[in-house]
Amino acid sequence: MKIYKLSFTSVFGILFCLSIVTVSCENNNDGPKGLFENGIFITNEGTFNSNNGSVSFYAYGADSVINNVFSSVNGRVLGDVVQSLTEFGNLAFVVVNNSNKVEVVNRFTFQEQGAIENLTQPRYLVARNNKAYVSCWDNTVKVVDLSNYSVINSINVGSGPERMLIAKDKLFVANGGAFGTDSTISVIDLATETVVEEIPVHYNAKSLVIDKNGSIWALCAGKSVWVDFVLVEETPSMLYKIDAATNSVVMSFELFENAHPKSLYISNDGSTLYHDGGFMAAGIYSLTIDGSEGTMTKIIDKSAYGFAYDSSSDVLFVCDAGDYVSAGSLMRYSTAGSMLGKYTVGVVPNGASFKKTR
Repeated sequence: MKIYKLSFTSVFGILFCLSIVTVSCENNNDGPKGLFENGIFITNEGTFNSNNGSVSFYAYGADSVINNVFSSVNGRVLGDVVQSLTEFGNLAFVVVNNSNKVEVVNRFTFQEQGAIENLTQPRYLVARNNKAYVSCWDNTVKVVDLSNYSVINSINVGSGPERMLIAKDKLFVANGGAFGTDSTISVIDLATETVVEEIPVHYNAKSLVIDKNGSIWALCAGKSVWVDFVLVEETPSMLYKIDAATNSVVMSFELFENAHPKSLYISNDGSTLYHDGGFMAAGIYSLTIDGSEGTMTKIIDKSAYGFAYDSSSDVLFVCDAGDYVSAGSLMRYSTAGSMLGKYTVGVVPNGASFKKTR
């Protein structure tokens, strides 16, 4: 295992490699597309209001990490609170929450291509055809024209929209409640860009995936109400199965009585769900789509600030924020729970972005 730490020399080397790759691509369409072609990106929030959010890159072949990718390539800081990163075609969209923007870069070289600006606390982005959709904490989903990165529409949804999913020409939006509560999933008709239904669910939906049968699974974190640092109300976390065609709930069951997970992923074959145990709660769990309450298996007994599943390698990436002010850690695990490697990344790592295979 190698840990890659950037210096002036290494930054120069990256830029030199990028120039070689650019020439190579011009002369050989079958050649490498860029330094960041074979690996995955790790998003590091940074310390709130410190403007030190960053992106790291885990390289498969070298089994090593390159840190501060955006600033090294583009010569400037990325911004404050890097929330998420979405790959789409040759582009990567880096959502920078507290800087109220989305940076657009080339997926393979990480060279800047533009920015989506004037957003209010953006959280996540999905894209289809020539449009992107950004969930924002002004309780809207912004529609973006990818030809010029301008916001062309704003759709009102529930409180604190989080992750989204496109299925059957509809956009499903998990309304996570932000600093309050919500109990809905908004369904947007992409042809008319209007909300056609609000699916009632448990408190604070955070994450959505689609299984091999076309059903949507929604993770609802539940709510915790604190007054003067005293917990005065708490509800369990829940998992919902939704028919994507009819927007109706097929089944639901409790995950934890007093733990509140936020991230849900599904295996490459669409048959196994993976979710966390929640903030300060140990565990990454698996659950088959044919399972039910009580059939969860804890596969990793470790607290995680964030995690992600890489469907191309069938590996789980677990993020440890450490002390939240210095470099955090990234750990790779098999889906059976064996650690495959540990690496130093940026400040407050929260997740990763992969090339989606489903």
